[in-house]
Amino acid sequence: TRRKVMRKEMMMLPLLLLLMKIMVMIMRIMMIMMRMLVVVVVLVVVMVAMEVVMVMV
Repeated sequence: TRRKVMRKEMMMLPLLLLLMKIMVMIMRIMMIMMRMLVVVVVLVVVMVAMEVVMVMV
């Protein structure tokens, strides 16, 4: 019975590694998405500020 359990654990290890890799990939994608969002928000704020300045002047 113990040998079977060991085999199951050995089979599980690659799956766990795969899950870890997927998690890392998701984290990286999230970071990239956050950066993109920040850039877009900054651009929008700059555009609005420019229009406000134009109206003020």
